[in-house]
Amino acid sequence: MTVQVDLTKGLAVLHERGLLPDSHLCAFAAGSLARGWGNATSDVDLYVIMPDQPSAPGASSEAVDLDVAEMGVDGLVVEGVQWDLKYWRTSQIRQIIERFSWSRYEVGDTGGANVDMRQRDLIERLLHARPISGQEWYDRNVLEPLRESAMIPILVTHALQTSDTFIEDAVGQMAANDVHNAILAVRTAFEMSIEALLTAHGEPGRRPKWRPNRFRSADQSVLTFDEYWAIETMRDLDERSPKPWITSVIRLCQRIAMEVNINDKPR
Repeated sequence: MTVQVDLTKGLAVLHERGLLPDSHLCAFAAGSLARGWGNATSDVDLYVIMPDQPSAPGASSEAVDLDVAEMGVDGLVVEGVQWDLKYWRTSQIRQIIERFSWSRYEVGDTGGANVDMRQRDLIERLLHARPISGQEWYDRNVLEPLRESAMIPILVTHALQTSDTFIEDAVGQMAANDVHNAILAVRTAFEMSIEALLTAHGEPGRRPKWRPNRFRSADQSVLTFDEYWAIETMRDLDERSPKPWITSVIRLCQRIAMEVNINDKPR
């Protein structure tokens, strides 16, 4: 059963406790609860964008691989639900978006996809965030620049390249009769191919958590949910004769790579 959270009520509590300073530019919820997928154990992930200043609010900080090398973090419980707060600065957001420029993509630079986990979580959630404060600022400074950027092509290209690497591993391992490692390699290749497919249709992600939900939300016709789920759960793998399954997954990954269109700039 999904759980709904009143984000506006939480916003009032944040103000009361001084966790949402008047100087903030935008606050948005992201993750499972923001998308209506949450359950009784889910947390609210709230991202607060602050102007550049010597220190971000928050009881502590965490390192990020950016010019401004830390973000503030804090947390509280509102009506029994944990709220995890992450304070990002405007210069950090700009730097992240700049990593997805078309000029970088056109020279084969996919470094924007290869970032630390905190940035990756942020990147994957931005397209489906729910602003609860500063909607206009978010649309103008985050959502529109991302939609105009090469974020989707860069993430898709990186996922497909990773998938291809694991396919090569699986082929070599099968040739050496190392079927156990070939199974693991081709499963990873499949996961990255699925992430490429979902990302190309507006559902970026790198973690298996919520992948079935993202698959259902993606408007694509390359693969049915049953086809996807059969491989995700390795339903048809015959451990006594695994090579046909490995070969079929490799062919599916290659078909996905042929079907995914990643080169269109926004009009």
